[in-house]
Amino acid sequence: PGIFEANQLAWSTVVLLFTNIMVWVRARHQIEILGLLPQLAVLMLWCMPALHYWLDEHHPGIMETPMAVDAGFYFSVALPGVLSLCWAYFLPFPVLKTAGDLRATLNAALTRVGSSPLIMSTLAGVCLFGFYGAALVLPSWMQFLGAICRSLLYVLLLVTVFQPDLRGRYLWLTGLAALLVTELIRTTMFGELISVMAILMLYAVFIRQWSVWKIVAAQIVFALLLYWLLSFKFEYRKMAAIHEGFGERAMCLLTSAVYPLQHPVSPKILDVVVSRLNQGQLMSFALRYVPAQQPFVHGETILSAAKGALIPRLFWPDKPKAGGVENIRRFMGIENLHYSFNLGVVGEAYVNYNTGFVFVLFLVCYVLFFRLMLFWMINQSQVFPFLLLLLPSLFFMVNFVENDVALMLNHVVKQVMLLGVFWFMILLDLKFRR
Repeated sequence: PGIFEANQLAWSTVVLLFTNIMVWVRARHQIEILGLLPQLAVLMLWCMPALHYWLDEHHPGIMETPMAVDAGFYFSVALPGVLSLCWAYFLPFPVLKTAGDLRATLNAALTRVGSSPLIMSTLAGVCLFGFYGAALVLPSWMQFLGAICRSLLYVLLLVTVFQPDLRGRYLWLTGLAALLVTELIRTTMFGELISVMAILMLYAVFIRQWSVWKIVAAQIVFALLLYWLLSFKFEYRKMAAIHEGFGERAMCLLTSAVYPLQHPVSPKILDVVVSRLNQGQLMSFALRYVPAQQPFVHGETILSAAKGALIPRLFWPDKPKAGGVENIRRFMGIENLHYSFNLGVVGEAYVNYNTGFVFVLFLVCYVLFFRLMLFWMINQSQVFPFLLLLLPSLFFMVNFVENDVALMLNHVVKQVMLLGVFWFMILLDLKFRR
């Protein structure tokens, strides 16, 4: 087992580096908004589990929660899943436009939105409503509208950072930074801040045509920032749970953020970071539980996710909630009450189809579905340039392999509604300009 685990760690590191190079080379020639998908699949389902097994073998006690199954069984399921996602992502598609055409179209969209005070102020108002107003005035079955409004943050971010007109850039950036930090303190959720960092890097590589060394340097900085944020996230949440005041929580954030800077590689920090990036640790509980305690469900959760995405809760009051609570309970035997973890797309493919041809086919079709949507939107952007600004809102969540299918399909359906909202604002702006 020790030799097997060491080989897995070495191979996973090699594959991670290879996919990383491939993605960022391509990112200079097209908008790789799904570019994190193969990297996160390899990192979270192969590399981190291999590191977890290796640490358990050579440094017992560092990892508090063990993998629930042995390495041989885990990798026999995880590797076909990871390689299926990567193969579907790297499968070549025809190129509709040259990089220069896409950059010109994107710059046209940035200029168009950034030069319109009406659109910018409307975007900001709708975004703030999503963050602070929706929860207060919308009934529970309409809270998805708040999520749609919140996602306009990415459009504001791109227009602010990359628009050719520099007027007001720093003012908008200050406002957006204040919004992100305030939201982090208020909700203890770090996801939007990390997403913003990743989206800015993806677009910067394409728009600014970064050199290879600049990409490498940016990735190192991003990795260090991510390591730092993950190292104190859970500690901050524990402290914030007993302090409800905004000022008290701000001090908790500052206090918890300092410790990892003083002890960056302590066993406590290592356990927290590796565990957060190790989606395979959660999947291993499903491998232990299914089919021993729960039979394979043969596509049941996939069909339920498709119906749930298309039917509003108003017409289906008992519609299953996206987010993984029911899946965690059913397929892991764990009552998920306080933490935001999920079965993941590969784990869900396993509990539905076991391993084999249908397992691989589902994962390939899952990735190709989103790639075809992205392909269509980039094609249509020649007529409607603003579509290029909506790519992060619609597709960025697809990168996270810890999400289940219900969460992803719900997200896609809701974000398609965003296209209609944005199109309405464009038409409204044209009417006022006339």
